[in-house]
Amino acid sequence: FTEIPSPIRGEASIRTRYLDVTLLWKQYQDKVRFILSDHPTRGQFILMTNDWQLDPKDIIRLYHGRFGIELYQPHYYDCHNFSLAA
Repeated sequence: FTEIPSPIRGEASIRTRYLDVTLLWKQYQDKVRFILSDHPTRGQFILMTNDWQLDPKDIIRLYHGRFGIELYQPHYYDCHNFSLAA
């Protein structure tokens, strides 16, 4: 694991750890990049991408923003008739 200052806005004093792993994923039939993150207050999570250009810090920051939209604004989906069920 690599320890870095948290890339999440407002958390500059918090240190987080991540591990960048590339694995062959059979269903995708190609290599996939996994970022294993261990945040001291937000917990552990696994992020998946096929973008090889992004820095792991940017991946963590971007996913955090996406989670914020999806988890804390569920009324957005109701207002726009989006279905969350697959």
